[in-house]
Formats: sequence, C-alpha cells, structure tokens
Amino acid sequence: MGGPPRKLRDNAYACGVSPNGGEIAFIANEGRYGDREFWLMGADGERAHELYDAGQNAGFWNCRLSPGGQRVSYHKIQGAQGSAKVVIETRDLKGGSPTRVFAVPPKNLLWDFLWLPGRMIYSLAEPDINFYTCNYWEQPVDSRTGESRGRPRRLTDWAGFCMDNMSATADAQRLMFKRFWTQRSVYVADLDRLHITTPRRLTQSEENERPVGWTADSSAVFFLSNRTGPTGIFKQALHQGTAESVVSDLENLVSPPLARTEDGFSISAARNNMALQNRIS
Repeated sequence: MGGPPRKLRDNAYACGVSPNGGEIAFIANEGRYGDREFWLMGADGERAHELYDAGQNAGFWNCRLSPGGQRVSYHKIQGAQGSAKVVIETRDLKGGSPTRVFAVPPKNLLWDFLWLPGRMIYSLAEPDINFYTCNYWEQPVDSRTGESRGRPRRLTDWAGFCMDNMSATADAQRLMFKRFWTQRSVYVADLDRLHITTPRRLTQSEENERPVGWTADSSAVFFLSNRTGPTGIFKQALHQGTAESVVSDLENLVSPPLARTEDGFSISAARNNMALQNRIS
C-alpha cells in the first residue's frame, strides 16, 4: 500500500478513471473560462489523445465518467462573466455531438456533481448574496445516452454550509463529501432514491481535509489532509476514529478521483500542474 507517485503528464487536471482502470480522463489547456480541452490517456500515460475542444469562449470546470464508463459528463461555462451560461453536458467517448442534461439557474452556483446509475446528484448554492447555503438536487439521466429523464428534484433542506468533492459507494448507498465554509471536513450520509440523511462528520482533525473515494467494500474512505504537515492521502474506516497514512508529502495536491480496479485502486491527481498516478493494492 502506498509508494511514490509517478508523473504521467504536465499541465493536466485528472477528473476520472474508467471502471476497469484502463483509461484516465483529464482536461487541459487553461483558457479564460477554464480548461478548454478534454483528453483520454492510458493508465500509464500512453496513447494520450484529445477528444473535445470547448473553444475560445468556453471551458470545462469538472468532469465525470458515466457509471458504465462509455460517456463523459462535464460542467461547462460559456460566455462572458456576468452573462455566462453554465450547463452540464454529456458526450460519448467515441465521438459525436454533446447532449445537454440541464442548465444551472442564473442566480445559483453549481459546486459539484456526481453521475450515479440513473441520475446525477449535484450541490447547488441557494441564490443568496454570499452563497453560504447549498442543497443537494437530483436529475434523472439515462446512463447509456446521457439524456435527461424528467425534472430535477431537491433532496435536502440544509443551511449554513456547502458541499463538494462528492463520492459514492459502489452500490450508491452512501455519499461522502467535503462540507465547508467554516472548516473543510469529510462527512458521510446514507443515500436512497428519495433522501439523503443528516450527514455524519467522519474526520475529527482540526485541519482542512478533502474526500478522495471509497474502498471496494465501502468500509473505509480515502481523503486528503495536512494533519501531519505536508498534504498526504489517508485512509479511515467508517467505524474507526483514527486514520492511517497511505501516501505522504504531496504538496499542492488537487483532490483526485479514485477508481476501483480489479487489482486494487488507481488514484490520479494534479500537483503543480502535473498529472500523477499512484496505485494502492
């Protein structure tokens, strides 16, 4: 478990790993509105190829692979500040035109989204002056075609904080996320087709901590923390109050996605504009 990370690519932000661990999705070429290009490469950085270009007047802010790994969804911003259009779109990884899932209301702010079987769950700030309150919403989505299937529905009625860095268990029964404004901590909640339960704080450190992903059996979580000094990746079981170090000394690490693979896990991340990879057996 652990070991030194390997640099795969410069100037890249990794945002997804295919379910079989064979491909890494990333965005690159930062422009006025975010990264302009969407790319795929092999697990060792080989066969890197560009799939989509957002153009001069648009950019990608985040992306997620579909549950089956055949499509990609992304948070796209297009147009000048103050009048920009913010949408979630999907595309087939083999090519083709984009499919719009939903547009973000003009007075709201989308913090994060997650593509689960049959739906997307997203964290949306309420339209107040400071965006200090977020709630979870869901949008039914066809995982095969990437098309919306019905109207969005609000799942929570929370106040005083926002959420991002979302990750779900393999069976989509639990949701992990970072809760922030006063302090960045890792929280876990139960998830069903109708509700998200009151979240429970998992990490008890006073340092800033960000979720990464779940173990294959959903019994433990991975998260980023600077609790021992330099930023590292830690693992903590749901029934325990302490965590163990997995990877240490990763300064300026951006929250990475984690994929369950047949022989363990593949973590891809961004550090100092470099794409990194670390395997956890």
